[in-house]
Amino acid sequence: KSTYGKRDIKKKLNGWEVEKENLDKMRLELEKEYYSGKMDKDRYKTLVGSVNQRENEIDTEISIKQTELDSILQKDKWLDWIEIHLNNVEDLNLITDIKERKTIIKEYIDKIHLDWNK
Repeated sequence: KSTYGKRDIKKKLNGWEVEKENLDKMRLELEKEYYSGKMDKDRYKTLVGSVNQRENEIDTEISIKQTELDSILQKDKWLDWIEIHLNNVEDLNLITDIKERKTIIKEYIDKIHLDWNK
């Protein structure tokens, strides 16, 4: 499984969330400075524009990494499913009675459901 990959992505996502919180605080400070008359309009617009641009960059990175993480989690679900059923199949080899094998196979066939969106 991809534990290292998940951990790395989650760490990056958390770092970007912290950075976004800091950007919000910066934006609030800039607004305080501007609306209290301590900063002129051009400087305010330039600085807020930079903060907004960085926030948009972070949002893009978060979206990319979240998609990557979702993909890893889906692969892990699939691998877990395969592992569970391989263990069941190994146990089935121990069953020698033909009627019991047919019953189990019929049960599997009845439970198989495929949902394919692509």
